[in-house]
Amino acid sequence: MIRKRMVFDGQCHCGNLSVTFETLKQARDFQVNACQCSFCRRHGARTVTDPEGTARFDAEDPDKLSLYRFGFKTADYLVCGNCGGYLGAVMSEDGKSWATVNV
Repeated sequence: MIRKRMVFDGQCHCGNLSVTFETLKQARDFQVNACQCSFCRRHGARTVTDPEGTARFDAEDPDKLSLYRFGFKTADYLVCGNCGGYLGAVMSEDGKSWATVNV
């Protein structure tokens, strides 16, 4: 069975930040996570990940991209400095990167 690559696009409220998430999974196959840290609770975050997928984050105006780190400071949380929308988080180590996408 050949699995079709799915492409999911999203953006913050004002459209300054955008994300393209590509995966072989269907939307119904994801477990949506609801982290209970104070940041995620305040932003109402519901996130998904796929180690075999890819996520690309873009900023129309990079000066309005806010990278936030807290706690163990292991990831950059991508927040729009204009509208406050939270798109996801990226962690990098040893030349590799992982992301979680807020759905």
